[in-house]
Amino acid sequence: MSELNDESIRSASFVTARSHISASHSHSSQWPSTQIEPRAIAAASALGAQKRLLTSSQPSFGSATQIEPRVVAYEAALALKRDREAERLASKAPTTKKIATLLTRALPDVPDARMIVASTRFPNDSSQNSSIIPLSYKAKDRVTFGVVQQAQDVDLVLRLPLDNVDTVVGTDVECQIVYDPGSDDCLLVNYTKPQLRLTNFSSSSTLQISVKEKGSHLVQPGMWRISIVSDDQDPEEYHLAEFWLLGRRFDVSIHTANNSLETKRGMDDDAEGNISKRQKRYHDIAETASIQLINSSNTESKPITTATKRTDAHNPAPSSSTRRISDKASVPLLDLVDGETAVIRALRDRTDWSQSLSAAKGPARYQLRRVKQIAVTASAAVFTCEHSALTEPVVAKVLQCKKDLPHSLRTSTLLWKREKATLEKLKHRNVISLKAFDGRMFAMYLEPLPPSLYRGLEAKMSLSDISTILYNISSALVYLKTVPIIHNDIKPRNITYSPRRGAVLIDFGLATSANEWNAGGTPWYLPPDLLDYNSRGSPGDIWALGITMLYLLGRIKYPENNKPGWLMRELNHNGNSRKRMEDWLQYILTVRARLSPVNMGTGRNKLEHIVFNMLESDSDLRINAENIISTLDTSTATPLLLGA
Repeated sequence: MSELNDESIRSASFVTARSHISASHSHSSQWPSTQIEPRAIAAASALGAQKRLLTSSQPSFGSATQIEPRVVAYEAALALKRDREAERLASKAPTTKKIATLLTRALPDVPDARMIVASTRFPNDSSQNSSIIPLSYKAKDRVTFGVVQQAQDVDLVLRLPLDNVDTVVGTDVECQIVYDPGSDDCLLVNYTKPQLRLTNFSSSSTLQISVKEKGSHLVQPGMWRISIVSDDQDPEEYHLAEFWLLGRRFDVSIHTANNSLETKRGMDDDAEGNISKRQKRYHDIAETASIQLINSSNTESKPITTATKRTDAHNPAPSSSTRRISDKASVPLLDLVDGETAVIRALRDRTDWSQSLSAAKGPARYQLRRVKQIAVTASAAVFTCEHSALTEPVVAKVLQCKKDLPHSLRTSTLLWKREKATLEKLKHRNVISLKAFDGRMFAMYLEPLPPSLYRGLEAKMSLSDISTILYNISSALVYLKTVPIIHNDIKPRNITYSPRRGAVLIDFGLATSANEWNAGGTPWYLPPDLLDYNSRGSPGDIWALGITMLYLLGRIKYPENNKPGWLMRELNHNGNSRKRMEDWLQYILTVRARLSPVNMGTGRNKLEHIVFNMLESDSDLRINAENIISTLDTSTATPLLLGA
């Protein structure tokens, strides 16, 4: 009998077994990566034992072909794993040193960039998103693009491909980078299941942070790498993208009311000086980083970060006409007081923005003089002001954002984006008009309007005014159904009125599309549909308007000051909140029973008949906005569209 050795046994069918495994990755899944090597070692031991037994001529253990298939399969799987690892290493992301060089070389092409990003491919929406500037600088497995923060930008959503990455997630990694309006920092939010690993490779010592799903981390200016770790028992780190976060490319200075501003040119000259200094500083940073990278050793580079101490035009040195913005101000414009002027200036003006509607409504540079405070709530500050890019006075609505609370920053970003996107769609005489905006400041600039319907604990209005208000807001609701949008927060404070201007629906911060759920609202105006069917929609807006009409007709006192409220998030439980809402609804039905159920054709009777049908518990039977208009005297009608 010829002598068998390890090589002769393996050569008999190794190629066949390996090709069989390579034909389908699912075969290799029979032996997880952490089990292949131990089994292969055991197989090698078995081969050695077999060799000794066969050369001793003990046939009771069988021939080599009886042990061969399993042994060869394990060895082939191990070899396949090594090949795949070699492939992965061959396509491994460039070193941080190479990435730093790449990002630094790309910066001069987009000097007004807020970020320079290196990723495996360009974003899918780069052709439609004017804030993304594709660049020609490339490295192995990397393309680059710049990101500019325009007046409409409060964040950037990055979708990073998972090409050649072993993970249970079948989609791209999605993360959101939220711009902090009060500092150069940003908040990175992870919206995908894999835990992200953030590495700051521009600091003196490499800093790594893990961000779980729906978690967030405050990112300071510098160079960062986004990675994920594979979820198998032998985890590997995969680098998805790198970005260089730069400081804000705009300045804000506040000029006090006590020291009159000599001229507009004087204000601009101050801002120009600050901007020139910042432009020179960023140029120096890029140049220094390039020299450092070129002269560095073969170790991983530690490029200079923009998060260095600087003379910030956001906090200019005190002078006869300017003052420092409070460190407590989460949004610079919230630090304004009546009579003061804020000067907002971009480091550079992008000429290609000037022709766009976005630039027209959201100029990069302007002045804002605060005239008079209207209201301050937990969510926003509202004041009348003069905007240098607009010919008429406007009302500023600036969203509040609690400093150092990541959740507050995320919430304010969502609310601003939603309301701005909603208002941009709307054009109706009885709906508030958006005149301009600035996402960098969480600000929207709206048309000035008369006071709201709030008249204290008890309203005192004429039947003629009440009828006009009901007609106007019903007209607005008919229009909103065509968009389609649900307001979700109709109440006296969200309707303004004067006999000359008519009634106008305001505050679309909680508005949603017709098929979108919203968990917000003011308790006393929520419909019974929410308890019975967990739904609202257009019938919910009609119910809320009906409650408002009860207040205007003097049938109830101002709800917010009359009955205790409750928490919407607790309505699904049989607790105190649900009981309070049920008690309130029962009270409303009692008041409704005193209204006229029959239309007698007279002023008050007609109004009460309509309100009676607006407060129908069954949403399917509740009157709609179109029928309200047809029931009312058409002499109160006003044009539905602006300019009509």
